Amino acid sequence: MAMNMQEIRSRLSSIEGDAQMYVDLGDDEVPLLVELLDDEEAWMAQRAVYALARIATPDALAALEQASDSSRAEVRVACATSANLLPSEAADRVLTKLLTDREVGVRKFAVESVTPDNEDSVRQLVAEMTDADDDALRAKAQTRARELGY
Repeated sequence: MAMNMQEIRSRLSSIEGDAQMYVDLGDDEVPLLVELLDDEEAWMAQRAVYALARIATPDALAALEQASDSSRAEVRVACATSANLLPSEAADRVLTKLLTDREVGVRKFAVESVTPDNEDSVRQLVAEMTDADDDALRAKAQTRARELGY
């Protein structure tokens, strides 16, 4: 049975968040989770992203792809950190956007989510960041590029 907004908010509001809070969330809850992407509380919007990533149905994946274009950096960071939970094709689409994000902080988290399973074009974006101007981004990209065999 589908949860209502109050039930989803209650579930996602656990102080000690863990994977258990996402159990039993499914495609029926996707529309409500999409609403939570605009929640005024950044942590609630981020947890909605993680829930969508775990649901991973076509509707949830489409919502995540849209969320990766959000005007809110915290939502894009959540998309970046959850990308490694997504099926490869969806992860590639999300990471391609986030590895070129305007915010260096988003790019740092996106770099960490790239795996050997991602398309070569995605892994190549990491390799291209090995000479980034930002010291922290450059260091993360260099480490990940080595791990990816670049």
